[in-house]
Amino acid sequence: MNQFWLKAFLTIFILGVSLSIKPFHQNHIIPSDEERIINGRRVHISEVPYLVQILDDPFKTPICGGVLVASKRVITAGHCVYDINNKSFEDQLYIRYGTSLKDSSPYPVESVSRIILHRGYSEPENVTINDIAVLILQNSISKSSKVDFARLPTFEFDGIFQVSVYGWGHRDVDEPKSDALLKATMITKRSRDCVEEWNPGCQTEFNCQHICAIADSSGSGEGDSGGPVVLGGTVVGLVSLDLNFSETEFGEFEPDPPNEERLFQRTFYHIDFINARERNHIEHILIP
Repeated sequence: MNQFWLKAFLTIFILGVSLSIKPFHQNHIIPSDEERIINGRRVHISEVPYLVQILDDPFKTPICGGVLVASKRVITAGHCVYDINNKSFEDQLYIRYGTSLKDSSPYPVESVSRIILHRGYSEPENVTINDIAVLILQNSISKSSKVDFARLPTFEFDGIFQVSVYGWGHRDVDEPKSDALLKATMITKRSRDCVEEWNPGCQTEFNCQHICAIADSSGSGEGDSGGPVVLGGTVVGLVSLDLNFSETEFGEFEPDPPNEERLFQRTFYHIDFINARERNHIEHILIP
């Protein structure tokens, strides 16, 4: 083999080896925003494009989840934005939207200009009452393939249904918190079957502000505070604060064992408050 062909062979061999070696950042150490596990619990934001993250610092991890219901309106749990013990609101809030990942600073962030808390928010004994707030954004958010407004119920529902909850909590008790969006399923109970202590003043099936649900056979967790409870594509509830269970940092709960009962706030019960037709609120202005 003459010198020319020897050099050509060596050049092709070295080039082939170099192309087969991936740089470190191309290895899938951190899941891509586009990845989805079909039969697992990880999902893409396009399944719930109205799910947003609520932050008290645009460069930190979220403190709660929220639901985008209009271009400048987000609903979340009242306890996410108001410290009932110190009677104080969050000083500044932002929402991050359009992403499946929890720590994703490149994704768009919008400032919250006003916090509208339900005036009847309280925490008697082991349950929260009227645990809901509306956040008014400084600027409008436009729809896209990853951003949309939630569909809210037009009538009350009651019965045994499978609902979905979403968040960035733990996939299992012994696993670390997920950086990717997770989905879990719960089974709702009839209102009349809920223990009376869970629903103070609940006399009929349709005047209860809580949804009673239990974890399914997988022992799923219950999403992030303020995040959506979804039935057939409609946001029928919000993840609330259950005072019988300890809440971890960033508003998510540890996974519960099967048949563990939990409570969620019904959105239809608060539909007039959400749509600003009810003035029973306390308003806190962040950006004049």
